[in-house]
Amino acid sequence: MSEFNSLLTDKNYLNLASKVFHKYRGFRLSRDDKREIFLSALWYSVKTWDESKSKLTTYFYNNLNYKILDWLKPKKGIKFVSLHHPEEVIDHRNDNFNDIIGELSQIQQNFLRKHYVSGMTYKEIGLENGYSEHEVGVVIKKAKDRLKRGV
Repeated sequence: MSEFNSLLTDKNYLNLASKVFHKYRGFRLSRDDKREIFLSALWYSVKTWDESKSKLTTYFYNNLNYKILDWLKPKKGIKFVSLHHPEEVIDHRNDNFNDIIGELSQIQQNFLRKHYVSGMTYKEIGLENGYSEHEVGVVIKKAKDRLKRGV
């Protein structure tokens, strides 16, 4: 606990955090948001750091970036869609979503369901369907690109 308290006022960590937050200045994080993210990233870093793998500053830098990205995700308006029931789109920005899902090949629909609904990895999907892990990734990426263009 004393190590954590000493890091809270350490100029190196404060300057590092300032530089990282500067990268995300366009998102207008409030001072309270930044403080919460900083404390969370620092606490997590101190508790889980393995000195045999990296320096604490490097580990903190990466964790701070990840915490900021996690913090921003819901605020960017990410919407979720049920691939089992595509008609239950949370954000009906475009009424032709069902048509676009229908335009995907069966294999694309199948791989999307297995990955996003069932939580299977690309490797597991590939083994089950006779594809390589890379091929599964390509199929899913093309399907996602098609959905982004059409919605």
